[in-house]
Amino acid sequence: DIFSLSLSEELSVNDLLLFGENNFQAKGNRYLKDIQYTDSTFYLLTEFTDSCDIDGNLRYSFGKTDVLLLKSDLEGTITGSKQLAGFKEDEAESLIIDNDTNIYFTTEFESVIFFDQDSTQSAGGKDILLMKTDKYFNTLWYTQIGSNTNEHADNLLANTVNAVYLSGVFQDSLQIGNKAIVSENMTADMFTAKYSPEGDNLGLKQAGGSGHEYGNKLINDKDNYLYIIGNFSYDFAFETDSISSDSIFLADNEDIFVARFYDCDYARYPEIGNDTSYCGYGTLEVLNPESSGTGLFGSYRNYYWNNGQRGRQITVYDSAYYYVTTIDVHN
Repeated sequence: DIFSLSLSEELSVNDLLLFGENNFQAKGNRYLKDIQYTDSTFYLLTEFTDSCDIDGNLRYSFGKTDVLLLKSDLEGTITGSKQLAGFKEDEAESLIIDNDTNIYFTTEFESVIFFDQDSTQSAGGKDILLMKTDKYFNTLWYTQIGSNTNEHADNLLANTVNAVYLSGVFQDSLQIGNKAIVSENMTADMFTAKYSPEGDNLGLKQAGGSGHEYGNKLINDKDNYLYIIGNFSYDFAFETDSISSDSIFLADNEDIFVARFYDCDYARYPEIGNDTSYCGYGTLEVLNPESSGTGLFGSYRNYYWNNGQRGRQITVYDSAYYYVTTIDVHN
């Protein structure tokens, strides 16, 4: 069985949930790879071998391991499931839930993988499958990321407006959308891909060097800054920013990096309020810009009004349309 511990601040065990104690029996092994909780429901991304019985419905693993997406109530009773099956070793990786209770998860597969009434073929080696479902596990869309070598999915993240970021590792070359990237010396390089809530690829970034690079964790804050931590060997570069591995105290194998990014697609638009009218003259202003801070709700450097005036506030004397262009701290 798969278990979860609920711990108080004193780290005492308050509860022990045995997911599947009565309704998720298996002859083989089961592995819990990721878990999320919302609206009194647990969502679990798991793997299993051999066979498992979910409330009397027997499921078989096609290959060495198959992937199961499960949900359960607070008592650990399984209330929904979705299987992804392949002929080889299918691996569950990351699971997230966005603000609209849609589910995103990643699996890695070789050869072919089956789900619902559909399937997809590996481009070579191990590929990544990113899938979005609703809370009832109905597939909304999926996309495959792969090349003639192995790709590995590290982490998933949904930002404040439900755009999704996937970080992973590739070797040799990789194409997502209209952009192709090539690793240095055919070593492992890190990539980050961005998708809209509708599944459109919005961007692809690469980071790497002559050694091996891995992005182990991806998080964000309320201002849509992205933070990535990982490991690299020898040298490492994000675009034009490069660093070299530290050789002090013989630390010349793998070092740690922390990087911060800002996604300019989610910069704040200026607000000047509803249409209004004045007798004589009046004042227009950009509403509620923060005097300090950065990011989504950060301050603006410059204000350019269409009548040639500058600044947060302008005085108008004539009936006309007025609009403003702002430049924030990220230009």
